[in-house]
Amino acid sequence: MVAHRGKSALARKLIEQGCEKQGIQQDQLIIHSDRGPNMTSKSALLLADLGVTKSHSRPCVSNQQARELTKQLQGYIDRMNINVAFSTYGEKNKNISVIVSEKETGKLIRKIPTEELQRLHVKMEELAGMLFNGMA
Repeated sequence: MVAHRGKSALARKLIEQGCEKQGIQQDQLIIHSDRGPNMTSKSALLLADLGVTKSHSRPCVSNQQARELTKQLQGYIDRMNINVAFSTYGEKNKNISVIVSEKETGKLIRKIPTEELQRLHVKMEELAGMLFNGMA
């Protein structure tokens, strides 16, 4: 599911559909929470309503599991008729962005983070560097 912004109704729909499709029972699913705004907002409260447990521990994945998951994900992306590309930005290209586009037309569906947020991120890194280097 690709949406222009996070909404609890969309999150509820996505989680319910995913659990139903995969045969996951209530109180069986665990979702990693990175303490970001989406996982600390009211939207995250709906996880409890859906019987989803939040975890702050990152799951361990073996290389073989990662390869299998990557293959499954690629199959899913192919069926959706989209392209997913990764690029870098910022000083020394250390930041990663994701570009989702229509496979046939190349039309941009979504860029994560947006160009505006990428520019803001770069400026904030520059400002932090000036503050900590005593240049400000």
